[in-house]
Amino acid sequence: MARYGEPQQVSSLLQIALAPAAAPPRTVYDELINAGFFAEVGDPPVRNAIAEYYAALDYLQGQITYGRSVLTSIGQWRGEGVELAFDRDQVSQRVRIYDLELLHDNQGFMQYLLEGHGIQKNNARFWRDALTSAETMCAELSRFTKRPCSDRQSDQSNAETN
Repeated sequence: MARYGEPQQVSSLLQIALAPAAAPPRTVYDELINAGFFAEVGDPPVRNAIAEYYAALDYLQGQITYGRSVLTSIGQWRGEGVELAFDRDQVSQRVRIYDLELLHDNQGFMQYLLEGHGIQKNNARFWRDALTSAETMCAELSRFTKRPCSDRQSDQSNAETN
């Protein structure tokens, strides 16, 4: 029996069900909206870019939540061809060992893999759309404020090294 339990292979199989949340800070935006002051941002292209960015984030998070619910309903694959083994280096102290020779003809397992792959593929596209919206928002804010668009973290790193 060929056993595939190398950490990278197991990690790749388990990554199918992972979908990190899209949760950048949004306090200022929410306060502007809730207080009714968002209309006070006087430049329509800036308002549109900000609104589109947060709409993209909300859509992305909705898709992530949907994907998690689908993958949870499918569940982690259990059955013939999957063995749990003790591994003290893992947080859960266990690892799944997949017998891919046995699983390759298993329609249920293949469906599990394909469902997970499709969800992750879509989520990657939605992440890209959110990033594009963030870049557009940054460019509009830069144009409006006549200040360069920058990453706060790299600004802090540059300040610490200078």
